[in-house]
Amino acid sequence: MPARRRGVARVTHELTLQEDFELLIWMGGRPSHFRDDAEREAAWHHHRERLMELPPAGARPAAWWHYEQREPEWANATNQAVRLKELGLD
Repeated sequence: MPARRRGVARVTHELTLQEDFELLIWMGGRPSHFRDDAEREAAWHHHRERLMELPPAGARPAAWWHYEQREPEWANATNQAVRLKELGLD
């Protein structure tokens, strides 16, 4: 079970395929494979480097849009490249 430190969830275990998929694709409205949003965000930060390598050029994982860019509406957009260019991140 992940330890909690100063009120922040900590995830240090290897992610399951379902957890990876949730952080990459984030299909809203489905039951989560994480206990709560804090655990999901902790998993994102712990596994960020590996997960950032997976999407094709011009795209970011859904968790990046949620937790770093704070623009969740772009998480599953097919035209992420346009927004990334606007942000200077192309």
